Amino acid sequence: MHTIAQSYRSLSFLFTINWDRLVTTAVIIGSLYVSTFIILS
Repeated sequence: MHTIAQSYRSLSFLFTINWDRLVTTAVIIGSLYVSTFIILS
């Protein structure tokens, strides 16, 4: 149980550090998708 709690704590810490990178990546991919849709339509 201690191992599960420790891994959850480390995963949540990594997510706290990298959430802005995830959001930035999602925004870039979303804007590329939208621009491709606009160009092709």
